[in-house]
Amino acid sequence: GPLKEESGWFRMLWQRGIGRGLLDTGHISPGWENMFAGGLNGLVAQARRIRAGLGENATPQQQAFYAAVELVYSATIVLSARFAEQARQAAIQYPRHRERMLAVAEACERVPGGAPATLYEALQFAWLMHQLIEMEGEWVRSMGHFDRIFYPYYAADIAAGRLTREQAKELIKFFWYKFFAHTQGKANGKNFVFGGQSADGTEVTNELTYLALEAYEELDTPDPKLSVRFLPTTEDRLYRRVADLIRRGHNSFVLINDVPAVDAQVRLGVPLEDARVYLPIGCYEPAVDGKEVGCTMNIVINLAKGVELALNNGEDPLSGQQVGVRTGDPREFTDFEQLFAAYTTQMDFLLTRFVEYNCAHERQWPQVHPSPLIAGTISACLERGKDVGEGGALYNSVGCVGVGLANDRDSLLAVQRAVFEDKKFSMDQLLAALRGDYQGQERMRQYLLNRVAKWGNGSTESDDLTCRIADGFNRKVHTFRNARGGRVRSSLFSLDYQWRLGENVGATPDGRHARASLAPGVGPSSGMDRGGVTALIHSVTRLDFTGTPNGAV
Repeated sequence: GPLKEESGWFRMLWQRGIGRGLLDTGHISPGWENMFAGGLNGLVAQARRIRAGLGENATPQQQAFYAAVELVYSATIVLSARFAEQARQAAIQYPRHRERMLAVAEACERVPGGAPATLYEALQFAWLMHQLIEMEGEWVRSMGHFDRIFYPYYAADIAAGRLTREQAKELIKFFWYKFFAHTQGKANGKNFVFGGQSADGTEVTNELTYLALEAYEELDTPDPKLSVRFLPTTEDRLYRRVADLIRRGHNSFVLINDVPAVDAQVRLGVPLEDARVYLPIGCYEPAVDGKEVGCTMNIVINLAKGVELALNNGEDPLSGQQVGVRTGDPREFTDFEQLFAAYTTQMDFLLTRFVEYNCAHERQWPQVHPSPLIAGTISACLERGKDVGEGGALYNSVGCVGVGLANDRDSLLAVQRAVFEDKKFSMDQLLAALRGDYQGQERMRQYLLNRVAKWGNGSTESDDLTCRIADGFNRKVHTFRNARGGRVRSSLFSLDYQWRLGENVGATPDGRHARASLAPGVGPSSGMDRGGVTALIHSVTRLDFTGTPNGAV
């Protein structure tokens, strides 16, 4: 099959700076509310009830799934009981810690078997399941909508006098510090979400929001990562509090414009009430809480490479390998539209191949990586008796990340203006300069770098090209389905891929040297936003972010 036959070819695409198409099980979140509602005993009872209702109609796969869910949850409850016994023994052995150890024991006896009744129990439940799901093989990349999910436990504790505000804050700090101890700031931090809205559109921000921000400030660690969802109605106090934390160096934040984030999900067919309860998975990629298996980083593709291949008839100039399709000698192009058509053809070809390869990976997922521990927390998986890798979730997405938008746009505009319109240089002269990394052609490079309008400076006319590129990329991505029956979803950000991909891209017509970094996210190339912040905002906000349901930064 393609997985075996083409793995070498796709490895070569990564080495050539084109991108990757793999299976991503590391961007996923369990259904926290589904777990908390009745504890693991509740999920086991639900699995038994559904299994019994199927009777003889249950397939062997469904029978195996429900048996696995019951097995792993029963084992988790037994494990927690062992922790409780150890805590009780510690209470006897270390009298000074007796009260604390008994509190641990009582919590471990109640959760995760039963539903949490206190903030302490909810935090203990979440920590244990986080650890076990990661042992199963998935990275838990969101710990849930913190101020929405955990607020009822906090409010009940305060009302009952079980906790003071300071004691609750101390619990949150201890909880979060365990994540920092786990990563020590060297690995991907855990994402906790604040603000935004509930399924009915009610704004979430509450007392726990601000208490958690205090805890984050006092903890003073780079992990966890806090995502804050802002609405037009969000109170000014939250904006100012987050801005003040960032100003003073507490800056592990993701700030999210909630309106396009929700609208982007709805545009792909997600009902509004589900779209409103998305979680940023991993860094910033939205997925519906408890209903979606997002796999948000399956495909990463270098947009700037599409221009490079179009200018070289599908050949990678740094290696001489034919990696794209033959779209014609660009020296024979008579206008910009022919070049743009060649660019689009190259990108469509690469996207198609990456999706095919990703699907080949996904088809192996259920066999090589069964995941009953997390699948049982996803409502539709439990209802259907299907694992996450089998497409059991209600929404089964794959993320496709486009990197280097500014290089893409600036390079295409440079060729349009300098070659086709102003005829400052011939195509042959430009191609020769690119092959030589502008050696002996510094005047040409400076012209392309400084005399052709760059993305991010508020130029309405030239920014139209950026929108054309982004919209075309998004539309093409959304034509694909993955092997689990879900949508491939577009995104525009870079993480660290602007460096990792850029080091295998030759010189580009925007004046960039070979192997230099690409532009970060949807922003301009480094140093090219010369019109100021207002002009930059004017440019970036022209992009239609409802076309990037997998996120844009």
